[in-house]
Amino acid sequence: VANARDTGGLQPMIAVGLLAAILVSVAASYFVSFRTIVMPQHAPSRLSVVAEQTMEELGFGELPRHSASGYDVNLKLAGSLWTAPQSADQLRQSVWPPGFRYWRRWSGSGFMPSDNHFPEQLMIDGPVDDPGGTATVAVDSTGNLIALSVAPALVESAPETAVEVDWSPIFALARLERSRATPITPESTPPVFCDTLVGWRIDADGDEVDPVTVLMGAVGGRPVYFEHVGLNDGMQPDHDAFKSEFAYVDAAWTLFSLVMIVLAVRNLRAGRVDHRNAFRCALLIGGLYAIMEVVTIATGGSDPRRQVIGLFNDRAAGHFLIHAIDVWIYYLAIEPYVRRVWPRMLIGLVRVFSGRLRDPLVGRDVLIGLATGCMFVMILVLVSTAERRLTAGGTAHLAHYWSLRIIMSPGHYFSNLAHDIAWAVGSGVWGAGVVVLIRVLVRHAIGSAVLSIAAIAFLEFGVYSTFIDDSSWAAYAFAVGMGVCLIWLYSRVGVLSAMVFFFVMRSMSLFGLDFDAWSTPYLVSWLAILLALAGYGFRVALAGQPLFADMLEEPRGAA
Repeated sequence: VANARDTGGLQPMIAVGLLAAILVSVAASYFVSFRTIVMPQHAPSRLSVVAEQTMEELGFGELPRHSASGYDVNLKLAGSLWTAPQSADQLRQSVWPPGFRYWRRWSGSGFMPSDNHFPEQLMIDGPVDDPGGTATVAVDSTGNLIALSVAPALVESAPETAVEVDWSPIFALARLERSRATPITPESTPPVFCDTLVGWRIDADGDEVDPVTVLMGAVGGRPVYFEHVGLNDGMQPDHDAFKSEFAYVDAAWTLFSLVMIVLAVRNLRAGRVDHRNAFRCALLIGGLYAIMEVVTIATGGSDPRRQVIGLFNDRAAGHFLIHAIDVWIYYLAIEPYVRRVWPRMLIGLVRVFSGRLRDPLVGRDVLIGLATGCMFVMILVLVSTAERRLTAGGTAHLAHYWSLRIIMSPGHYFSNLAHDIAWAVGSGVWGAGVVVLIRVLVRHAIGSAVLSIAAIAFLEFGVYSTFIDDSSWAAYAFAVGMGVCLIWLYSRVGVLSAMVFFFVMRSMSLFGLDFDAWSTPYLVSWLAILLALAGYGFRVALAGQPLFADMLEEPRGAA
């Protein structure tokens, strides 16, 4: 593989066609998405100030110095879960229930990852080092209060005599009319201590909106708790239910990893492995995950001392080390078989590891992988939009919660970018392992291709279904389409092109951001990355060939 004489490169017209496909796909995806996706009205930076002002008006001027924030989406209003079709303007003008929830949380200590595999994503009720010293406030996208929770450690000691609670600040901040409120008996216990707890039923102005129920709690006469009953149920996905529903993915990964370990040990004993490039691949993965961890720790509002030592704690170190070891094992396991079955598959990746970034074959792989990914996203956007129109009667929908969490701040964005690249490289290697393993076991070319598509679709459905808010058939079609594209890239182009394809798929939720919204800098940055990759692949793949022949050049043999 290292000494292969495949020069790669593309004919000028093919390169121009691929570049045009990228540009048209991105433009079409954006044109369709931005007309149908509804973004929150205000930027996180603006609502962060609103959250601070809300706490001050409630008497909490001294807040812990560390804070974290996030945007959640009301899943009951998103995707195909609508009860009635709505236009983009209707979703923007809808007052209740809120489509988005911005939350900010303060803590005297550090914030811990809500999910060990995605440490850059925090949740409103995620773990912290000191649960008793936190305060959380949540507002809708226009700044109206929808939730409040203050831990006992941040509340002054209660007076010995009973104090009448003034609930008017809560009513004012939540934009609730006291005249429409009817006292009710609370039927649930708040998650924080309250010496006074009351419930209210708020009747709406008109019959088109159902009454809402709210709970309010106080300590020593100061409000410390507020909740819209039932609103939290649809504001964030049920990750535990998702993990249990797709437990088969974990089982399949475990079995696949055991097979890879056996093959890697066998190849090591036989002395037929590429140690150098296996180490380089592991170093790349480990380095990217380490960068993600460093940026995450700095962004998560932790104590500065935690930022220094955070990279070396058990969770962070274990996270990037386990991914590096995984990809090292996979590379050792599949590389000898790749050389035997599809020797051209690894050429582009090996040349990248060797520093040959101006190699025409590298440019070809990048350009083809990028074009395939962008065209597939365009098809997915068009199919999803058509399905919403047919099933729900409308195409508008709320922005995906994943894309909102990515653009909470520059730190969130760059941390997720490092994660996307690492994910793409690792996925490219394991995907090659699946394809090669099936090809070795199944000698028939067509049969192995069909089984490989089925295996990749089986795994990708569980991984990417969280990014799709459409029906099950659309998710299955997406997974099968992923399998077809990847089999073609692996067998006809190379593993490097599959990695680029995975990168586009991983970050496809950014395609629908709006140029006219506060998300513009993130959209411009994402488009700049795509265009830079396209320009690099196009230029390098041409290998110095002129785009157009000299039309005035005299033909050979002329007198």
